[in-house]
Amino acid sequence: MARDVVTDLDTVLKEEREALRSGSLDRIGPLAERKEALISTLEESGPNVASKTDLERLQAGLAQNANLLSSARAGLGAALARTKERHRVATHLDVYTRQGTIEDLRSGRGKVDNRA
Repeated sequence: MARDVVTDLDTVLKEEREALRSGSLDRIGPLAERKEALISTLEESGPNVASKTDLERLQAGLAQNANLLSSARAGLGAALARTKERHRVATHLDVYTRQGTIEDLRSGRGKVDNRA
């Protein structure tokens, strides 16, 4: 049984890695649930159910996926910030007054150009 858990966890890690690389973020939630269940099963099985090599391979896969997940999160954050900035530029016009302060003139009728 422990061998099956190690094999199943390795498969889930590969699927998760592929989902992160391809941008299939809708698959991450179900894979995370499966991964958590398999890790719990592995922990409950005791310390000698998997070889040191298997555990090292799983640990490396978990670390690699954690890095990919962190990068995906950072990319989504950057995309959100860019979208917010494009919206702000399209709907606001900041100008300096004669007193040297910044005044926001709301244009409200701006159109965003989608060219990079």
